[in-house]
Formats: sequence, structure tokens, C-alpha cells
Amino acid sequence: LKTLAIVGGRLTRIGGRLQNMTELEKLSLKHNRIKEITAHTFSGDKKLQSIILARNKLRSIAPGTFDPCPN
Repeated sequence: LKTLAIVGGRLTRIGGRLQNMTELEKLSLKHNRIKEITAHTFSGDKKLQSIILARNKLRSIAPGTFDPCPN
């Protein structure tokens, strides 16, 4: 899986379910209800280059959330 788009859904939180998606390059989560992104959400996602989070209700992004991402 290289591209994952969950657009216009009812997601409120992003957690560990996106870990270790080793081939994922592009992730679009726009137009959801995301308020929080937890630490280590993207651990193991070595090829992830693009994350689109537009039109959400972000209040909290844990420190180190994007550390494992190459860009």
C-alpha cells in the first residue's frame, strides 16, 4: 500500500494503527474530525513523504510524532 486516503470521515484521533506501514508514501486524512495525533503514530513508516491533515480540528500533536519520518 503506497497511498492511503481517508477523506471526509469521522476520525477524531490518530494512534498506533498507522505504525509499520513500510511501503506507505502518501497519507491523506483531510476533512475529518481529528483532534489529536499520539506519539509514535508513524513509527516504522520509513517511506512516508506526504501527510495531508487539512480541515481537521487538531489540538494536540505529541512531541516526537514525526521523528521517524524521513521528511
